[in-house]
Amino acid sequence: MSNLLKVLDKLIETHECTGPSSGVRVLEVDADLIHDLGPSTREVVFHNVAHTHRELYFDEVRGMDHSINNGVADHRAVLFVDTERKRLTRFGFFVCPISNWESVVGLEIHAQISSVSKLFSGAGTQFGSPVNESVSFFDAAIPGTLPVLNRRCVEAGIVTALALSCKINSVSMFDRKHYFYADLPVSAYQFIILFLKIISTIHELYLDFSTLIDLNRAGIPLMEIVFEPDLQDGEEAAALVRELSMILERLGTCSCRMDEGALRVDANISVHKKGSPLGIRTEVKNIGSVRAVAHAIQFEIDRQVGVLESGGSIVNETRLWDAQCRQTLPMRDKEEKQDYRFMPEPNLPPLRVVNDGETSTDLSLVNVNELKTRLPELPAETRQKLAEQFCLPAESVIILVITEMNGWAQITNPLEIKKICEDVIIMNPDLVAKYLQGKTKIFKALIGEVAKITNQRANMALVTKELEIQLKKQQ
Repeated sequence: MSNLLKVLDKLIETHECTGPSSGVRVLEVDADLIHDLGPSTREVVFHNVAHTHRELYFDEVRGMDHSINNGVADHRAVLFVDTERKRLTRFGFFVCPISNWESVVGLEIHAQISSVSKLFSGAGTQFGSPVNESVSFFDAAIPGTLPVLNRRCVEAGIVTALALSCKINSVSMFDRKHYFYADLPVSAYQFIILFLKIISTIHELYLDFSTLIDLNRAGIPLMEIVFEPDLQDGEEAAALVRELSMILERLGTCSCRMDEGALRVDANISVHKKGSPLGIRTEVKNIGSVRAVAHAIQFEIDRQVGVLESGGSIVNETRLWDAQCRQTLPMRDKEEKQDYRFMPEPNLPPLRVVNDGETSTDLSLVNVNELKTRLPELPAETRQKLAEQFCLPAESVIILVITEMNGWAQITNPLEIKKICEDVIIMNPDLVAKYLQGKTKIFKALIGEVAKITNQRANMALVTKELEIQLKKQQ
């Protein structure tokens, strides 16, 4: 690493720095400038496999046999540098071969609505229930059963659409969408609340069923949010998913627990040469984490370019992401829209809502204006307010917003800590009795109870002091 440190001063002095104001700078430099490192440098690698930008971390390349080849001058490298300590904050580079290929990415995000019951039945939606326990007659497609629309799901869809600056249709129709997959044992219904190009990024937003062999999942209410294909790579897509997750969590319309399947991402990906028409797209289904979104999309971009450059052709197909092998695999041929055999749903009438500028005396209708007044402050608004009021850099603002949304802030309020300690003493009379008998080691157990209740967020110095006071009162 000593060779690398020697050239940092030169890079910092000779190239414009961009980035946050906290001392960390991003340097974009011609890769041939780091030839000063020498061909045997062990800290740097350039890998000639990417046709679009790829992120290479130090941990991934440590010990690899790598000489800086002649093609490196055709690359661009981005170094993350701490200018105060004059060292790399990330041991790696974004390697961008100059290429005629461009990638286009569009996302379909399936967000499970936070609701105690399903979309068309009263069955529960609790995650982890025993197989086929949360099932109504309608979920099992028993003949003669009829759907009853869940008002909470309609309101959640409208609130989400409002937060995303969408236009709400005054009248929405229900379509029955037919599948012929092994993972769908019953018919699927899809309530189209938005079927218009609303703004530059969001194309459509639906309410629909979730599907799986376990009928607990049949009828789970989902929002399908379809974005315009205006993203370029996996990192942009991952950033979009993170931002949408924060919005949905703030609204309370989705838990966004990707580990529980509450948020799933489908990515539509194509590549084409600059100036040529868009290429044939593939869809990568059911990506289950934010990092997997970035990795899956980047792999698929590289795969498609490799196929085309080797003289092959891209097939319009559905693929899945194998997180263990870190690659996409064929799943099934891509269906055309008419294969779904859409038809008007005969068992559900059109849904009407009271929209902007409309009035109605029918209190059973969902009122869009009323829902709009209940919208909370969105994460972007919070970030802007913090930045303007307290002159905070962007990184600090984001950290504060994430900390608040996830309840990670440390509890330091003396009154709150006092109340928690009092509750712990009341709930653990046996431990308190043993402590008062002289078994002082029990004190750590009481500390542990406080940590358990507060998810280890309480200031333990204040907790220790307050517990001692409360225990003295018990003597």
